[in-house]
Formats: sequence, structure tokens, C-alpha cells
Amino acid sequence: MDWHKCPHFFKLRAIDRISTFDSTPDTIFGSLMHKYVSKIIVSQVPTETAKILFARMWRKFSGIYGKYIDKKNHNLQNMCNAGLNILSHTKEAFARNLGNYKIISVDESTEKRIRVKISENHKQFFKGFLDLVLIHENGTIVILDLKT
Repeated sequence: MDWHKCPHFFKLRAIDRISTFDSTPDTIFGSLMHKYVSKIIVSQVPTETAKILFARMWRKFSGIYGKYIDKKNHNLQNMCNAGLNILSHTKEAFARNLGNYKIISVDESTEKRIRVKISENHKQFFKGFLDLVLIHENGTIVILDLKT
């Protein structure tokens, strides 16, 4: 499966024995936000439904792993409240910042490595997924990488 997903990932993991990072409350939160923001934007679920589903998943995560989490660094209830706040304002923020747009794709895989010029002396290759690709009413293509 790793080879099919990305041969370079397979090499790093299986041959070079470089492990991936462990899940943390922050990565779990980010993954859930990504999932439900995307669902709201592509109108798969209404905002209120996304909030209910997020809260349910976060409570489940907190119930199972809460006793193992450092409470000084992670207030799980505050994180839940922040997530609900983000979801409450997602559609409004997209409309305010992007105006009229049409979704072209969600989680678009880049089949080839994209070479990006960072500076005269540095070029970077990118391969992965584009979270959202939109076309603005003025014809501009907008590529979004969702972050919380």
C-alpha cells in the first residue's frame, strides 16, 4: 500500500527505516478540522451537522486518550470549543475572503512532482495532495492548503 501511495514514502519507511511522526492531540485536531471544513465547503454536510460529528469524534478521542495527555499543554475542552468555533465560521470566512467560486476538486492528488522555485539558489519539489482547488468568478484558479 505504501508503494502504491508513494514510492518515496515507501523507501523512507521500509528501506531507510525512517518512521513517521506519532499522532498528537494537535494532529488529531487538525485532521478532524480538515475533514469537517472540507465537508462544509463542498456542501456534503450542513455546518450544524459537521459540528455535531466533530464534537462526537473529539469526545470519543478525549474519552479514550484523555488520561494519557499532558493537561498543561493540551486543554481538550478548549480545543473542542475552538474547533466548533472554526466550523461555525467556515462558510462565512470563505464567502468573505473568496467571494463567488466553484469547487473544481477536493484532495486532488498531484501525479507528478511539481518543481517550485523558492529563490535563485533553492528549488523545492512538491508531491502530495491539494486540499481544495477552486475557480474564482474572475477565472483565477485558487489552490488551498487547509491549516488550523
